[in-house]
Amino acid sequence: MTRQPPSTRRLVVPYILLVGGVALVLFSFMLPTKLLSQSGWTPEQAKRYQDASLKLHSLSHASLHSTPEADREAQQRELNQADADYQAIRRQLDSATNRPKNIAFAMRLVGGGLLIVGGIAFYRLRADE
Repeated sequence: MTRQPPSTRRLVVPYILLVGGVALVLFSFMLPTKLLSQSGWTPEQAKRYQDASLKLHSLSHASLHSTPEADREAQQRELNQADADYQAIRRQLDSATNRPKNIAFAMRLVGGGLLIVGGIAFYRLRADE
């Protein structure tokens, strides 16, 4: 049985996978700082975060330095509500700041996978020759 030469597609696929993997990995290092950092957090959200932080800070101080006749239960409810508001806005901020890192990490994983698969395909192609 004579050996058939590999098809053009089989010759090209490893190179496409390797180039695509390298491109994804390189692009993942440039993407977060250039493109994604601009749209994650708006000035309105920053203002809401600052207001919530200030309210929580002032209420926590007010509850520590309150007079004995002050309604402690109402103060505690207000403090708990301010803390819940702050935590919700804080989660949004954390999500906005982590999004570029997560996207870059995913791109590196996919790029690495393409490099591995392309390397294996390239090796098998060379072994068949």
